[in-house]
Amino acid sequence: MTISRKGLADLLATLRDHIALVDNVANLQKMQKELADAMTQLTERMKDLERGMGTLKVETQHETTKEMHLTLHAVQGAFHEKLSDLTLRLARLEGGRPSANAPMIALSKKAKKKRDGKNPS
Repeated sequence: MTISRKGLADLLATLRDHIALVDNVANLQKMQKELADAMTQLTERMKDLERGMGTLKVETQHETTKEMHLTLHAVQGAFHEKLSDLTLRLARLEGGRPSANAPMIALSKKAKKKRDGKNPS
């Protein structure tokens, strides 16, 4: 069995193509593994971000609650101040001066009787 030059060249070309295909498959497998590793790292980073976002959300809710609490106290204090001022003005308009024992906020007659221990009926 003799192989002609052309047959030998064809055989070598086929062998070269086959070796190139094997190298390409090996490179593709290596790249596929690198891609899988990168996806795993990306998944871990995303999980870290999600945990961070949860923490951030809790911190934001806490800060918002604190701000709302401070605002509520400021409004409540301003309301109390205005109500006390109104009580003093009303006492002055009625011609009396509030005594040291008088409440800063005006009470209804029913509430005054309850406070003094009298039956409001």
